[in-house]
Amino acid sequence: TTDEVKRTAEALNAAGRITQKHGIKVIVHNHTVEFARLADSDKRPYDVLLAELDPSFVAMELDIGWATVAGAKPLELFAQHPGRFEVWHVKDMTGLAALEGKSMSERQRAA
Repeated sequence: TTDEVKRTAEALNAAGRITQKHGIKVIVHNHTVEFARLADSDKRPYDVLLAELDPSFVAMELDIGWATVAGAKPLELFAQHPGRFEVWHVKDMTGLAALEGKSMSERQRAA
């Protein structure tokens, strides 16, 4: 739910405040589940995380392969959130274009 993701964001921000004192930044790395619609909203967990996480404490690492498998558009995410993705995880995955129009479970099985 939205509240569960917000609680996760609160915990990550709190961890980030602690690690910042030691010169370390918390990084959030996605898989596919962060791009599924929330049960109580038309938003995705990733949308909530982007809105709730404080960039001074928590960096976003976009796993481009899993985001694409989930149906997200990495270039659109970069355009919508300039400078927010401090780290990128680039995979060598074949057949990503063939996933267009398939359900999340079909996409995950094919990846």
